[in-house]
Amino acid sequence: MSSDEIPPENKEKIIEECNKAEKWLRDKRQHQDALPKCADPVFWSRDIDSRTRELN
Repeated sequence: MSSDEIPPENKEKIIEECNKAEKWLRDKRQHQDALPKCADPVFWSRDIDSRTRELN
């Protein structure tokens, strides 16, 4: 589906959800970067997969 096929009323919600997901990832990466390399991960690839499925 191209962006031209998305009804205008849905585009705003989609953009908002994408922005939330980007902020979540940015926050997690900043938190991870602040930790020592030997620390447990702040998030896992399965967390990203889960967030991706929520957007679909």
